[in-house]
Amino acid sequence: MKVEKASTVMDVYARVSDKGGREGESYITVETQVEACRAAAARLGLTVGKVVVDEDVSGAKRPEERALEELLGRAERHETGGIIVAFTDRLSRGSLKETAEVFDRLDRAGARLIVANEGIDSASSPSVRPPCSPRRWSPAPEPSRARSE
Repeated sequence: MKVEKASTVMDVYARVSDKGGREGESYITVETQVEACRAAAARLGLTVGKVVVDEDVSGAKRPEERALEELLGRAERHETGGIIVAFTDRLSRGSLKETAEVFDRLDRAGARLIVANEGIDSASSPSVRPPCSPRRWSPAPEPSRARSE
């Protein structure tokens, strides 16, 4: 089922590879990631649609092996306007090619990508893209942050 005004409804994806025993400033919880995504949506006047969380799942796995695939499919079917993540590396920790493929799929679907904590919004900056992307996105400077996967 297509969402009316899909461009204003954005899905949220959060991921942490290994929860077990991790804490402290360098550990960014899925709750913190989702909160950052919700704040970005509110700031931009967007509605949060589906929130999908992968816990104890490596970002080196292909999207098809993670819950991210569900959100990419929703964007490709125009059931949502796109995806919001807290950090680019939540999309992939595999090769740069895999990250570029995620960006490319969203681009080909006409979907929006917002990276809440990195100042990336494909709708306001059509020339924004990840490093080595084959399409129209260009890199944005990443603020420093102390954290681990």
